[in-house]
Amino acid sequence: MSIPDFSSLMLPLLESLKDSKAHNTESIREALACHFECAENELSQVEERMLVAKDHLKKVGLMEETKEGFRITSLGKLVLHRRLNSIDVEYLRRFPKVRE
Repeated sequence: MSIPDFSSLMLPLLESLKDSKAHNTESIREALACHFECAENELSQVEERMLVAKDHLKKVGLMEETKEGFRITSLGKLVLHRRLNSIDVEYLRRFPKVRE
């Protein structure tokens, strides 16, 4: 399978955090690799794009970084409850923190 762009990773990344527990980068990468059925040799590219997606989601407050790892925020949970088909940069522009 071809490796998805960072925008395609945003919704599955947020969904991987829906249990409200803190997750480290490796567990998130594994969840995304499994979701997209990526081969072992594609994992480094998945991780690179995941880091970009994480930065975007953190910037608008949908997820946060703690000492334990990354966790979904209450705003992130509200977004997941909307049952979106995807999250992209255009969608994130609706949030005030992006416009700053």
